[in-house]
Amino acid sequence: MLFNLSLRIKLPLLGAGLILFTALALSASFLIQTWDGARTDMLRSSRDLGRTMARSLFQSPLHDHVWGAYETVSLPFSAPSDAMLVESLIVVDADRRVFAASHPERYPVLSDLKALGSDYQFVDRELAENQQAPASTLEYRTTEHTFILIPIESDNVRLGTLIVAHNNHWMWARFQHYSERAVWITLLILAILLPINWYWGRRMVAPLQQVTRRLRHLGSGELAPLDPKLYPYRDEVGDLYQAYGRMVAELEEKVVLKREVINHERMAAIGRLTASIAHEINNPLGGMLNTISTLKRYGSNDAQVQ
Repeated sequence: MLFNLSLRIKLPLLGAGLILFTALALSASFLIQTWDGARTDMLRSSRDLGRTMARSLFQSPLHDHVWGAYETVSLPFSAPSDAMLVESLIVVDADRRVFAASHPERYPVLSDLKALGSDYQFVDRELAENQQAPASTLEYRTTEHTFILIPIESDNVRLGTLIVAHNNHWMWARFQHYSERAVWITLLILAILLPINWYWGRRMVAPLQQVTRRLRHLGSGELAPLDPKLYPYRDEVGDLYQAYGRMVAELEEKVVLKREVINHERMAAIGRLTASIAHEINNPLGGMLNTISTLKRYGSNDAQVQ
């Protein structure tokens, strides 16, 4: 049914569908790239932050200086920023106990890592299985956090691990903020492009409708010319306009010639009819005249015959 619709409806609809598909595809691609880029930047910056802190944190576990470690891990949170997606920084010793944390009220000193919650049980198991593992990123579908594990070591001596914890809800909220902006921008673009597409589609089809209406009445002899101002361009539609104008001119010439031929045929028919009538009259008149001439020459001078 869609392909049977008029071009003045079908062309704008197809254009609108193409615009919508392109806008949605570009928006989806933009959002995916935004998510991947933001997540990659977040992990990279957190990893760099963790490596920088791990170097300065080595002396604190070595000398059992808890306060110094706390000052180091709490420093990034002293001036909160909207761009800060790190939820907490936790320093654990080789026995996987909390040595210092940016939020000690949530992560008490000397508490076991696995006792901090279900998410940290995965981290505890990972540290237990890979005690000498290098810096790594832990992500689990069932957890609310993403963890970056940075070893605290010097000269191949490992004293503990710095855990950089990210709350996935924060990342998702940030992504939603960007998504809303992208959606509004997309809607604004659609609000501009769709009316333009609808107007231009109907503007392109209007000349074709004029030609179609004229062609439908050709059989009845109505040869109405097209207004050249309706479509003054030189594309295919303009060529169609010119071709229609030439066709109308040729048909008008043929109509004039046809009328002249009909008039000539009528005059010829009248001439033939006149000749036939004259012939039918002249025949009996000729016989009568011959008879009278014969009577005059060979007949008697009788008064009654004369």
